[in-house]
Amino acid sequence: MNHPKVGTKNVPLILCLFSLALLFIQAVPALAANQYALVCTSCHGMPPLDSAQRDVATGAFQGNHQTHLAAGASASACVKCHANNAYTIDHPTGVINMAARINNYSAGSAGAARYNKPLFFNQTSLPVLATCSNVNCHFETKTLAWSSVMPQTPADCNFCHSFPPNVGVSGTSHATHYANVAAWGGLFGPLTCTPCHSDGGVTGQPKWTYDHATSASRRPIHFDSALGYNGSANKFLPSQAATRVLGSCATTYCHSNGVQGAGNVKVATPVWGVKTTCGSCHASPMATNAHPRHIASFGCELCHSATATNSTTVNVAGGKHTNGVVDMAFSGAAVGTVWTATTVTCSSSYCHSNGATPPVYQPVAWTGAGTLNCASCHPTLSGAHAAHIGTLLSTVRFYNYTANKSTGSELATGSYMFGCANCHPTDPALHANGVVNVLLTPSAAGGTLKAKNSATAAVTVITAGSNVTCFGVYCHSDGKATPTFAVAPNWYGGAITGDKCASCHGNSPTSGAHTAHAVGIHTSDIYSGSTGELAASGAVGVSAGHGDPAQSTTLSCNICHNTTISVGYNDKNAACSSCHNGSTAALKGNAAITNRALHVNGKADLSFYSAAAVKSKAQLRAASFSDYTAAGGYWTRTTYKAGAASMDTAKVVLSNSMYSAGNCSNIACHNGKSVNWTTDVGKGKDCTICHSKL
Repeated sequence: MNHPKVGTKNVPLILCLFSLALLFIQAVPALAANQYALVCTSCHGMPPLDSAQRDVATGAFQGNHQTHLAAGASASACVKCHANNAYTIDHPTGVINMAARINNYSAGSAGAARYNKPLFFNQTSLPVLATCSNVNCHFETKTLAWSSVMPQTPADCNFCHSFPPNVGVSGTSHATHYANVAAWGGLFGPLTCTPCHSDGGVTGQPKWTYDHATSASRRPIHFDSALGYNGSANKFLPSQAATRVLGSCATTYCHSNGVQGAGNVKVATPVWGVKTTCGSCHASPMATNAHPRHIASFGCELCHSATATNSTTVNVAGGKHTNGVVDMAFSGAAVGTVWTATTVTCSSSYCHSNGATPPVYQPVAWTGAGTLNCASCHPTLSGAHAAHIGTLLSTVRFYNYTANKSTGSELATGSYMFGCANCHPTDPALHANGVVNVLLTPSAAGGTLKAKNSATAAVTVITAGSNVTCFGVYCHSDGKATPTFAVAPNWYGGAITGDKCASCHGNSPTSGAHTAHAVGIHTSDIYSGSTGELAASGAVGVSAGHGDPAQSTTLSCNICHNTTISVGYNDKNAACSSCHNGSTAALKGNAAITNRALHVNGKADLSFYSAAAVKSKAQLRAASFSDYTAAGGYWTRTTYKAGAASMDTAKVVLSNSMYSAGNCSNIACHNGKSVNWTTDVGKGKDCTICHSKL
């Protein structure tokens, strides 16, 4: 009982030994570090393994290390984000160090790129993970929180720069190229960035997944070498916009003249960010083969509807522009056209048909050297076309002529040839549109003749295809400044019967002094000199007021309109037909237009007959004659009232200079007196108009 309990006297010694043991245990890591060859993969992999939670078996923990460091990266790569430089085996201290500037980057005024937590924070099994800001590898944007699910392309491209990129002037060009390339359906790869940005040859295959981001090991932006791009590839971040050099491409088919094969010519593109036009790459409008003839009337979409929506806009949705192929896709009136590439020929095209129902098609070679004209598609036309256009279609192209291009005389060869636009609209959109458009109103473009039509000019369809007439057209009028219109004959088989001159403007016309000039000067009231009046008419050699051209000049249409009508006879004229009926006097023939180009041309062509001087049997007495000729006079006399040999002949032949704005002057017929066509002769004036000595 007096002995102390066992062990109590050893308490100081036990405490001492326990303290030494603790010191030994604390020294073990240092001893182990020196004793064992540990590496990164001994604890957590390199790059560190990622996991949704700490995994002591594999060493994985929360984070995105695997996507930020390349496989096989060394520990020195960690310093891009973590401040400590050595990263030896003794780096675990329970504290995570972050670099003051991640990737040693600072985005100008935006500040240093950093992880949004303190530079030093304790390691814990339940970490609160943060985001990064202003890092260049994330386009200077705020990132997702560390350990977030890996973004996917293209849905998550907008985490950094949108898809397609839309920043600044570059955004405009990206959007345009993306729209075109996307329509190609992955022609150059699974994603639409690859035609311009390949993966840099890492795999040799298009690989635009999210890991293309320009982190520490993936800069600068890679451009496919086939582009020949000459701009800067490094200054792509928003903060570098001021010093960025935007360039252009020079060797890409996308920017070429589009010709296939040896004729393909690459063109330098506009600077990136500058809008292009059709003319930036190829002629606009295209000038090869039959392009000029088609583009003059139609838009590009008529034959290339999958490529263009009009002559200045690419059909992006069609996906056929700059795809390496000349794609034919017909629209509008050209639907149904068959294109044969081997012969470069269009066939079964309404555009190249006669327009009838059903149409007769004309195959046309695109590269043909010849020039098509209207007759190429319309070799024959129905109804009265032949009478109105003659051979015009074989000499002119689409609506190139609008007025009167008639030739020849009614007595010989030639025909009336009125330009198509006199009846049909000149709007190219109404040509080859599947409808026969007839537009006669003067407000419609079509030339000077159509401009003289009635405001209500129109076609009357009595029976389609067999009985159609037109009214209010200048071509069927009296030709006056304010025309009186006639109803035209039936287009299908109709004809002008009887007196064709009278059907439009009278024979002879009654306007102005026409009636007073018919036949001759005083033919019906010439004094014989002894027994009263001469006979109004008689055979050759008979002294009469009319009938012998050697004694008196017959005043017919040809005297004043000689370039239009050069024949002097006119049996249908009411002033002539009473005698020239085949019994009282021989028939001479009907008036005939000898120059169709001047008939129905929109104006009254005055051209005096000048082949011979005017002759007249209406002689004044000698004394009176001397009064009119004292100052040189206008007439030369043979004999006075001595039968057939007696006549006066004008000293000066008629000339166009004797007429101006409705006034005649210096004409022998009027003893040199000035006479107005519409207000004097035949308008109640007396004989003193010409006979001032009475």
